[in-house]
Amino acid sequence: TFDARGHQESSGTLFSYSSLKNYGNDEYRDIVAIVNFLYHYNRENNLPRDIIIHGICSGAFHAAKAVAHLK
Repeated sequence: TFDARGHQESSGTLFSYSSLKNYGNDEYRDIVAIVNFLYHYNRENNLPRDIIIHGICSGAFHAAKAVAHLK
């Protein structure tokens, strides 16, 4: 499993002005990292390299931003 930025053991707190002001700025980077990891893992293990990214609500925004970054 992957730990998204600001959740569980990641750094960051939700209840501060700085965190609220920057909420959502970097989440797409977690998706980019996951896609890069899966791509290289699949390539090294001769698995299909097709990856489907799915997000709901704000996750859909972060997924779209990640795809635009990867493109």
